[in-house]
Amino acid sequence: MSKKKSPQKPLPLSPEKYIRKNARKLPVYTCKINAIWKESGFASLLIARQHTNGNITSCCYLVDLACLGVKDTMYRFNESIDDFLEFEENFNEHLDMEEIPYNLAHNIIFAALEFAGEYGFHPHRDFTSLTQYFLEEDTEDIPLIEIACGDENGRPVYVANGSENPARVRQILNQLEKTAGAGNFTFIDPENESEEDEESEEDEDGKYCRIANELSNSSTEYIINELTRLFEKLAKSDLNGDEFLRLRVITDSISEALELIDEKKSDKYLDELEADLGLEKLADDELPNSLFGDIQVDNPEKFAGEYLEIDNAIDWDEANYNDAIADFEKKYGKSPAVEYLKITKSANDGGKNDRHLDKLLDAYPNYFLFQLLKFEATHPNPSKDEKEKEELLQLLNKTQRLTDYELSKFIPVYDRHVFRSIEPDTDLEKSHAMENFIIQTLPFYYIDTDILLNLVRIVKISKTIEIMDKHWKAGYNCKR
Repeated sequence: MSKKKSPQKPLPLSPEKYIRKNARKLPVYTCKINAIWKESGFASLLIARQHTNGNITSCCYLVDLACLGVKDTMYRFNESIDDFLEFEENFNEHLDMEEIPYNLAHNIIFAALEFAGEYGFHPHRDFTSLTQYFLEEDTEDIPLIEIACGDENGRPVYVANGSENPARVRQILNQLEKTAGAGNFTFIDPENESEEDEESEEDEDGKYCRIANELSNSSTEYIINELTRLFEKLAKSDLNGDEFLRLRVITDSISEALELIDEKKSDKYLDELEADLGLEKLADDELPNSLFGDIQVDNPEKFAGEYLEIDNAIDWDEANYNDAIADFEKKYGKSPAVEYLKITKSANDGGKNDRHLDKLLDAYPNYFLFQLLKFEATHPNPSKDEKEKEELLQLLNKTQRLTDYELSKFIPVYDRHVFRSIEPDTDLEKSHAMENFIIQTLPFYYIDTDILLNLVRIVKISKTIEIMDKHWKAGYNCKR
């Protein structure tokens, strides 16, 4: 006779699953916030709930009410009351915390989320996947409290407080340019604020002119020493944005003074670029278009802005990309553009991607970006074969107009396979022509444009210094 089996006990839930499933059933133990959250625009929230055994589970939320919404979040699970009180005390040592009702904490978080969402910014991935379930559902059962977001006029204020790297800062500013519009937001960089308010709003062209005026009154010895210092930092990949601009100004000024660029040759290269790439473009306000297939959205600019935010991010790991793409697809539905993000942001092996690309081309045979990926897959090593150039340019002949976005993807491929402005042995005039073409043709908020433009400028700087060095070795007197 077989023994009767005793019923199995259910396995305990992991902390993450418990929070998602049961956290809202626990009573709120306390809610704390930094005392100066209104003045600073940043709220550090600590919300704790108590288990039936007296233990505490708590979540922290770093909320940017001025621009980005929920920037960070974390949890502590099922710890003793003594351990929680010690954590709470340590928390209070760094931030002067005060107790608030849960309803106020809830409204602060969700007001910031809504405000950030208007400009295409998403909450921290851990909020989306986990800590949002620690909060009550955002329904009419929660009394509405008006929470001010942005500046006094309700416009975004982005403060670069050092938590984002330079690439992320640039991405955020590009997103604000796209969704809020130039002049409709404020950027504050405490580390680089000047004594004059006007300088904080100075654009790159203004900075370029200011540096050029400053250097025009400097001695030749100072300029040469500055050039040497900055170029050595460039070689070590240790230049910040302002230093790179300063190096550009110096090399451009010397190049102009010594007449290192043959303008006729540069114009000839520029004519070549215009002949190959000077097709009619779609304006940004015509998005979405063929790039996004048949998707219909109420706010095309917001839709395109969210898409570009994902594409422009270069500092996310693959998991973050996948989460962001999945959220975008869930929100807007399937489209070839989403599939393009999936295949370009994936770190899968080439063979798998090649098979996936062929399936996408079967589904979307006329989709320009998939055709471009197929060209690169079949030509992994650029050659100087004219047939390769003809095949690449034939992709352009299949379409009457492209978006700036599509062209920003095409130009780097064209440069690698045809124009070759970033090769070490390129002509100075060629890099000069490509720099001018990009500036005249594309906005800077596309990451591919920004990357190629910086590469072109690095080559241009290096080539200029190489030619200058030949002048000096030949006995050229640069003090004349």
